[in-house]
Amino acid sequence: MQIAGFGVEEWLNVWERAATYDIAQSTISSMTMKEILNIDGSNGQSFYELLDKQKMSYGWIEGSPEFKQEVANLYQHVEPENVLQTNGATGANHLALYSLIEPGDQVIAEYPSYQQLYDIPKSLGAKVDYWTIHESDNWYPDINELKHLVFT
Repeated sequence: MQIAGFGVEEWLNVWERAATYDIAQSTISSMTMKEILNIDGSNGQSFYELLDKQKMSYGWIEGSPEFKQEVANLYQHVEPENVLQTNGATGANHLALYSLIEPGDQVIAEYPSYQQLYDIPKSLGAKVDYWTIHESDNWYPDINELKHLVFT
């Protein structure tokens, strides 16, 4: 299977540490360990007390029950067993694409967009059509263009 290199990731690998302003990230601002440990104002004491009681294991394959319960609590009518924990949106996209796309499927992907959303379907044998957004339209997608892609 050939998947094209992810241009934004390749660019970030070279430039993100040296950039004065990084507007390509989709993550929160990084924190130092000192900042993380002092979130509760105890300079890490509470964290280390909890850590000392934990067994170091592989962990929960499908996500910790406590985490799943907390996420389910954010919504109405969602049970913890219906919460799937992933490594960020990249992991979630990966699971969705690999579970839904079959060779010969048609995928319509907004373009430009996150490269994973169109290159992985291509690698799985899908026909990918680009729903191109344009600067001249203030980057608003054109619904008529989408209709054309769906019905042709």
